[in-house]
Amino acid sequence: MDKSYLKSSEIAKLFNVDHSTVFLWVKKKHLRPIKTPGGNYRFAKSDVERLFHATRVQDVSEKRKYPRFAVSFPVEVSEGSALSEKVPASLSDVSLGGLGLTINKDASLYDNIRSGSTKVLRVYDVDSGIFKPEMEAEIRHVRDIDEEKAFVGLLLRK
Repeated sequence: MDKSYLKSSEIAKLFNVDHSTVFLWVKKKHLRPIKTPGGNYRFAKSDVERLFHATRVQDVSEKRKYPRFAVSFPVEVSEGSALSEKVPASLSDVSLGGLGLTINKDASLYDNIRSGSTKVLRVYDVDSGIFKPEMEAEIRHVRDIDEEKAFVGLLLRK
């Protein structure tokens, strides 16, 4: 059955944002809710699709050039399996739902990341105590920084 209206939680999941962001979009008039007799909000699927396409076009044309929160913490990364060899890296960018890592190109893991054979990384905090001891993330993109280092953009898995 095709739904004509979506819940705010469904929209948050679709856009990979926090539930409160959906209500920020309501406040900014990007979405117009309909209130049900029970006091819940529903959103027309057509409005959500319009917003989805508008944000996807914006994402392509207005990519961030600088990290939202620049950090420099040592971490270790491995392929998706918890038993894989850990490789040193640096956490260099933190944003909502994502991380940016700097990894040496001479690491064996880099070739797997670049070739696309590795799709998921485990990121391990090394004694900073600021982040979870272990996080799992999908690789979103890879770009070379220089001859020795590469940047790996990650989307955290919940």
